[in-house]
Amino acid sequence: MLGLRLLERHPNGVSPTEFGKTLLGYVNTAAGAIEEGAHSLSVLHRLRKDAVSCAGSTVTMMLSLAAVDRFSQQHDQQSLRLLEGFTPAMA
Repeated sequence: MLGLRLLERHPNGVSPTEFGKTLLGYVNTAAGAIEEGAHSLSVLHRLRKDAVSCAGSTVTMMLSLAAVDRFSQQHDQQSLRLLEGFTPAMA
């Protein structure tokens, strides 16, 4: 693309040129960002797949706190989403 030499060949292998070293820094940054993005997608997928949602009025939510606490202790790997009031998300 740019016509720059990125690697130098030697009898015992190859080594990056200054251009190669510069590009390698960007490649490592990009690879890290891709890995981080894949991890975030995995977490998001797991949260959506395993999420338990509860919705209700303010009073109902306050009265449910003990049950929510018990649920959290028994299912520490489960994601719990609480919604207060009436919203389209409850539907």
